[in-house]
Amino acid sequence: CTWMGQLFLYGSYHEAYDYNRAWSYFRLASAVGNGDSLYYMAYMLEKKLLPTALYEKVPKHLYHRAMQNYWCAAHSHSEKAQLLLGFRYLNGIGMNKSCEH
Repeated sequence: CTWMGQLFLYGSYHEAYDYNRAWSYFRLASAVGNGDSLYYMAYMLEKKLLPTALYEKVPKHLYHRAMQNYWCAAHSHSEKAQLLLGFRYLNGIGMNKSCEH
């Protein structure tokens, strides 16, 4: 399901961007523990590429929700999420520069 979500998130040869369909595919994949789908959901939250119905339901602090999803994705063995969080911790982007909290 994750690759189908990516097709609709980034678009493909014949398909246009469809954030509603991308989100639904990522939700299906995340329900079975796919860490990369959580990464892409966090990416969509952070970049505000949400389906229209979610704008009303998602908290105002999208960044915090995205960081929580990145963290869950990293713990679900998503290399992309692990690299992203490691880079942000190393450089102090949006969080403390050290791992000690």
